[in-house]
Amino acid sequence: MEWCDGIAARAKCVKQKRTIGSGGNGYGQLNRPYDIFIKGDIMYIVDLGNHRIQKLTTSGQFLKTFGQFGSGKDPTSVIVDQRDRLIVTDHHNHRVVILDEKGARHLLTINRGNCYSPAYLQYPHSLVLDPEGNIHVAANGYFTIKVFAPEGTYVRSYGDVKGPTGIVIDEEGYSLVTERDGDCLSIFDPRGSKIHTISNLNKPKGVFFRC
Repeated sequence: MEWCDGIAARAKCVKQKRTIGSGGNGYGQLNRPYDIFIKGDIMYIVDLGNHRIQKLTTSGQFLKTFGQFGSGKDPTSVIVDQRDRLIVTDHHNHRVVILDEKGARHLLTINRGNCYSPAYLQYPHSLVLDPEGNIHVAANGYFTIKVFAPEGTYVRSYGDVKGPTGIVIDEEGYSLVTERDGDCLSIFDPRGSKIHTISNLNKPKGVFFRC
C-alpha cells in the first residue's frame, strides 16, 4: 500500500443492522465495550467495565467469557493470532498476556523486567500483528511502539509518538498509529521510519482501515 501527502478521509452513511448486547454484567451483557476483534464468524469483545473478554458469534450468540474482576485490570485490546491464541493488553497491570485458544490456560506474559529494560511496558493500550506474526504494542506510558516475537521475546522499538493509543498494520507492513497526546495519526514504513503525519485531530484513540 502506498502512502502520500494526498491522503484524504472519506466517510459514508451506513444503516444500523442490529444491536448486540445490553448493559450489565451477565453473559452477553456489556459494560463499557472498548475493542473488538473478528475472526471468521466469531468476535471477541473487550468488556472493559467487567474486566473480561467475551466471545460471541457475529450474530450475537454468547459463547464464552475470559477473565474476571481482579484477574486483569482494564483489558483494552484483544487479537487472535494464527495459532488461535488470545493476546490481550492488561492495561493497569502493565503487561500483555497470551492465553490458549480456549482462554483457559495462561501461556505467556510479556513485560518481564524493570522500568529500565527496553522490553518494559507501561499502560499497554492497543496491539496488532505484523505480516511475520510479531506483536506490535502501543503503550501510553512510552513514546515508542514496542515489538515482540510470537514467543514474547523483545525485538525492537520504533517511532517517536506521544501517547500512542491505536495501531494497525497493512499487508505490506506499514503501521498507522494514533497519538492521543500528539493529536495526530502517524504512518511508519516497515522499517519503523515515520513517513507521514495527519495532524489536527482531537485526542484520537483508535484507527481502523480496510484494504
